[in-house]
Amino acid sequence: MTIDLAGRIVLVTGGTRGVGAGIARTFMQAGATVEVQYAPGVEMLRGTAP
Repeated sequence: MTIDLAGRIVLVTGGTRGVGAGIARTFMQAGATVEVQYAPGVEMLRGTAP
C-alpha cells in the first residue's frame, strides 16, 4: 500500500527512538513534514525523506 502525505504536517510524540522514530521516518517517506516532540536531553531525530 502506498500512502501520499505530501503537503501534510504530522506531529509524532516520543519520536526520537524505537517505534516513534520508525513512525516518524515512515511519515517522512510518505512525503509529510514531520515535527517530533521529545523529552529534554534526548537527541532529536534528524533527517529528510530520500
